[in-house]
Amino acid sequence: MFGMIFAKALGMKKNILFSIFISMIAIASFGQDNTQKNVKSALQVGSSREIAPYLAASVEVKTDKVESTMNKNQAMVVLKDFFRAHSPKSFEYNHLGESPSGSLYGIGTYQAYDGSFRVYLKYTKVGTTFYLDTIEFTKEN
Repeated sequence: MFGMIFAKALGMKKNILFSIFISMIAIASFGQDNTQKNVKSALQVGSSREIAPYLAASVEVKTDKVESTMNKNQAMVVLKDFFRAHSPKSFEYNHLGESPSGSLYGIGTYQAYDGSFRVYLKYTKVGTTFYLDTIEFTKEN
């Protein structure tokens, strides 16, 4: 009888631990997906203002006119100029992933009215939040 009670309690403990583990993964994934989703929305409308909350303090930016590491405010100006010069039609992720070091990345296509750009985005985790520290636009032929 004691063995059955012990086995039942052990089974419940495993279920509780498993539930906690799954919940932690879901919470962590939600934050990742939310940042990438919000950046996607900002790129779809070409809004440097909407990207701003997700930019790291230092950002590596590459466009058809600029390639440099800059602070967040400078990056916003460069992105605003890029969006003004290449008005958006659409943006879609082609691939999302995570590096072994825990950084997130996305590769997508920014379709402008004057052409298409391959976009590379890299997000680095600071505390519990992911920030965009690299954004590259490369003109496709």
